[in-house]
Amino acid sequence: MSKSIEVLLIEDNPADAYLACEYLNDTGFQVSVTKLQDGKAAIDFFEQVHTGSKQMPDLVLLDLNLPKQNGQEVLEFIRLQDKDVTVVIYSGSTSPMDRQRAEVSRVNGYLVKPMTGEEMDEVVFQLKKVLRTIDERAGSCQ
Repeated sequence: MSKSIEVLLIEDNPADAYLACEYLNDTGFQVSVTKLQDGKAAIDFFEQVHTGSKQMPDLVLLDLNLPKQNGQEVLEFIRLQDKDVTVVIYSGSTSPMDRQRAEVSRVNGYLVKPMTGEEMDEVVFQLKKVLRTIDERAGSCQ
């Protein structure tokens, strides 16, 4: 494992944010998590990335149902700034339309917030795959 993987978690529900951090920690990868609670704060963050005052995270975990600006708007803004950053939707929505809109915006993954232990294990498994890809990509540049 190389450096810590920088994760930007955009989630307005504190309990869901806590669980997402637990899932990330359960992957076994070293992660550093920055949390934002609404779409406007996320847009502001990526505007600061664009101006160079903040660094692009390695992974963005993005809820769709956010206050101020929804997750789809945030995703579209992120893609205007950077087409390559890894963005994974982390949402309670199982709507095929939400999934399709996210895919059109070139999302890297779509995780439905788990309700059962088996679903939680699957979220950790999927996050592990995403983090492994990010870690391998970072390691190949050194």
